[in-house]
Formats: sequence, structure tokens, C-alpha cells
Amino acid sequence: MAAKINTCKVREIIQKSESGEFDQPRVLELVEEIGELAAAHPGHNLLLDLRDTELTSDAMGDIVEASMKADRIKALHGIKIAGVVPDEAIRNFIASRVEGLMQWKGMDYRVFNDLDEATAWLSDQCIVPQITAIWIGLVLDD
Repeated sequence: MAAKINTCKVREIIQKSESGEFDQPRVLELVEEIGELAAAHPGHNLLLDLRDTELTSDAMGDIVEASMKADRIKALHGIKIAGVVPDEAIRNFIASRVEGLMQWKGMDYRVFNDLDEATAWLSDQCIVPQITAIWIGLVLDD
């Protein structure tokens, strides 16, 4: 009989929720705020809940600029960051572009529409690869 053993460490998650208009000044402020959170809590993953935000017309340029700024914050490298956005075509399009840019910059960033899925991804931090153990049973005669 084979048994599969996974040893995982559950990392703590810091959640930052936003609501209201998401314009350039706010986007850039948010990047600084999450950088400060990450620096104050090293090793914690970040969950950005952006489901209650509304983008301004020039939001794509603002978000690309913010992504570039995030890359320069060392505390954001080496942790997982999940962004949760509303399930709307334009938001998913922009979020996928940001995700690609952040990953290209070497950051572990993913976008979700579901808060539970984002939390599950952030929580999964396996530190030992899967090990297969084989149990051999011996039959002893009395």
C-alpha cells in the first residue's frame, strides 16, 4: 500500500480591501500601502480585495504605472499576492494584463474573481515535495 505525504506550511495572509473610485492617485497610494504592510509583516502573503472598486477611464495606464512601482518594492518579492476583482470582462482583461506584467517582473501575483479561491492559493505553501512511502506488512506465524 502506498501513502502520499505532503508537508505544507500555511502562511498567514494580510487582507487589504478597497472600495470606491480607483484613480491614479489612489492606485499609487495603494501600492505604497501594500509595500508598507509587506515590510511590516515579512513572509505574510497579501490578499487585495478590489471587488468594490470602480476604474476611471485611464485606469489601464495608472495600473501599469503602479505595477512598475510595485516591482521596486523589495518586500513584495518572495511572497504571494492575490488580487480579487469583479467578474466583469473589462476588469478581467485589465487584471490579466497586470498579472502578466507582475509575473514578468518576477513577482508571484495572481488574479481571481472568487475570494475563497484566492485565499486557498495564498494558503498553499508546500515546503516538502510529495513523498511516496510504501508500507510493507509482514505476516508472522504463531
